[in-house]
Amino acid sequence: MKRRIYSIETIEPAHFHAGSKARDDMNHFFSEMGIPKIVFDRSVSKLEKLLFMNSNVKRKLSNLNKDDIVIIQYPIYGKSSFASVLYKTIKQKGLSSILVVHDIDSIRNKADKKVIAEEVKTLNQFDIIISHNEEMTSFLKEIGVKRNIIDLEIFDYHNHSAFQETNNNGIVFAGNLQKSEFLSEISNMNNELILYGPNPQTYKAKNIRYIGAFPPNELPNRMNGKFGLIWDGTSVDTCSGLFGEYMKYNNPHKTSLYLSCGLPVIIWKEAALAKFIEKHNLGIAINSLENIDHELSKVTEKQYSTMKNNVISMAGKIRNGHFCKTSINRAVNLLMEEMK
Repeated sequence: MKRRIYSIETIEPAHFHAGSKARDDMNHFFSEMGIPKIVFDRSVSKLEKLLFMNSNVKRKLSNLNKDDIVIIQYPIYGKSSFASVLYKTIKQKGLSSILVVHDIDSIRNKADKKVIAEEVKTLNQFDIIISHNEEMTSFLKEIGVKRNIIDLEIFDYHNHSAFQETNNNGIVFAGNLQKSEFLSEISNMNNELILYGPNPQTYKAKNIRYIGAFPPNELPNRMNGKFGLIWDGTSVDTCSGLFGEYMKYNNPHKTSLYLSCGLPVIIWKEAALAKFIEKHNLGIAINSLENIDHELSKVTEKQYSTMKNNVISMAGKIRNGHFCKTSINRAVNLLMEEMK
């Protein structure tokens, strides 16, 4: 019997839905691959969840046969009871599983042995794990994850907007501006810093310009600048604090946004994604925002033009789900090989 492939899609309550663009895009690209989805609506009432959760999971998975493949996006937010029932049912039915990682709590809680032990136990329930990059993969192996791990390399970004013609030398930054504390530490820059996102703060630098907050699908049409900035934490000298440290392991989704819009990027030198950016000549990697004017002054028009062309080429892949589709196909092939 032919092994069938399904993706598990969860509809979350509104307060869990912020920042879901990466998950939504994954679901979109799964559909483009012809993978049918099994949808769990978790926006229903608490009573309905309590009464029907077990039966609902079993009913939705009832038509799946042993060795069919399910794709799950991790983590599943909200109370862990639904995730536990889902994972248990997948095991009981003998289904093969591919886990696509969005967030690893253990990275932010390296000193908490309980958090790490629980996450490792969860991850080891699955057959194949798709990690952000080789740095995250190394971390997962170090804490005890024993499963096959595939590197995604970079997130794709579903974006059909036309590339905006650059009419300024500004540096674009998109994100939750309240969380981006380093912005308040910038005292002066020669290049204008153009901000997009919710919760703007008060800034010292005169050449910081706030544009506004826009839905993910509208943002690419609004974004205009010469570079996109990938930075996090509390300091301009380095990416510090929990958010800054996390950049050593994760793929910030804003990177994919910028590249899909045709913007070369400026990224922290120690970020996990810096290797990818430098390898494909998609921007520059810097140690400190204090040096940003100096570093940009070294980029010639010819060098920028080459970067821009490389970014446009990479944008074609990112917009079409190349990295998602490639990693899923690799995972499926691995599972098929294991069955021989």
